[in-house]
Amino acid sequence: MRDTVVIVAPLALDREPESLGARAKLEVIIGILLKLGFRIHLVDSTHPRLPAGSFWERSEVAGKATIEGAQITWSRPFTVANRRLGKLLNILFMRSLVKRLAALNPCLVWIYNAYAFEGRLAIKLSNRCRIPILLELEDLPLARHRRLNPKPYLDEYYFRRLMKKVSLITYVNHVLMQRYGGDEVRKLLLPSVLGKEFSCMPVRSRFLGPRYLLGYFGGLEIDKGAEVLLKLVAVMPEPWHLIVTGRGTLQREFEAAAAAFPERFTFLGVVERAQMISEMARCDAIINPHRSIAAMGDGVFPFKVCESIATGALLLSTRLPEIDIDTSRGVLFFDGSLTSMCEALGEAKRFYDGQRKDVETLRSSVCERFGLVAVEHSLAKEISELVTLPSGKERTITTLVAGAS
Repeated sequence: MRDTVVIVAPLALDREPESLGARAKLEVIIGILLKLGFRIHLVDSTHPRLPAGSFWERSEVAGKATIEGAQITWSRPFTVANRRLGKLLNILFMRSLVKRLAALNPCLVWIYNAYAFEGRLAIKLSNRCRIPILLELEDLPLARHRRLNPKPYLDEYYFRRLMKKVSLITYVNHVLMQRYGGDEVRKLLLPSVLGKEFSCMPVRSRFLGPRYLLGYFGGLEIDKGAEVLLKLVAVMPEPWHLIVTGRGTLQREFEAAAAAFPERFTFLGVVERAQMISEMARCDAIINPHRSIAAMGDGVFPFKVCESIATGALLLSTRLPEIDIDTSRGVLFFDGSLTSMCEALGEAKRFYDGQRKDVETLRSSVCERFGLVAVEHSLAKEISELVTLPSGKERTITTLVAGAS
């Protein structure tokens, strides 16, 4: 009986995550697949940084981890100190890895994004085992500017090849859903998977106290607009206080800003997910200052957008691609500049008081559409069309699919 799903994703279960949002979403998806009765083998494609003085590490082939109370296995290709070189070598030399994965007799290969390593490995494994490929499309290969790094163009090459082989695609926004994948490809809109902690969050009013909390919970990177927040701290209007969690290349600048403006800015760095969600729930407004996504070919969708909306806080955001839910009346949009950001903060309370019902309706719609139960239903329905279901789980699958109809 084929009941193993091979997942190829940048998820290092034995190390600190590089992307908290990606890890959270992947772990929820793995939990859903486990609930549906599948065995999971994860191929970690992070190519993690090695300790100082180390030049390479051999392949890891026997890792074990527990997710949602169930055990999964994981492996990692060999790693070298020069990450660019190492990733290229992983792409070129994967014969032994394909052979090991084929021995698991998988029924499906699920890959996170159309990166070159994930794409080439999926194509080879699919050809060898005659199994379908599921692509979780989070970012377009050329959406972000990588300066002189040639890897995005290699990613784009395999993305084009992959699109001819893939059977099911989950999309991070509706623009990509319309643009990629022909009529023969199964499609599922999946910008986020909201855990029960969001759907169970009590509804409460915002902007009631003497101080308003503004939160940012994304990566500390220039392309995410985080550098504008550093400028905001010095000119942030009363009565706002900014709270930020996360990591990234701008982390030292955020630490310095917190030291310089302790009365208006709190920087917590990397925190446990439960604490992050607790901090989000405290906020009156949460900000998404991401650089123009339209200029990136609408090729991304920030992880924290749906989670921010699901807290019931007012979302202040630059323009977003569509996700089949009307956000126009429940989100306060600004153009990404420091001036417009300050204007949005000055307008936030009036906007919330006047359109609170729209904010709450948007929250309900996002929780209903992308909550854990709804995503379980949708995935069960789509996967049941692609593979033979695990023995003994027919009733679970039938129940979930029935709930989706």
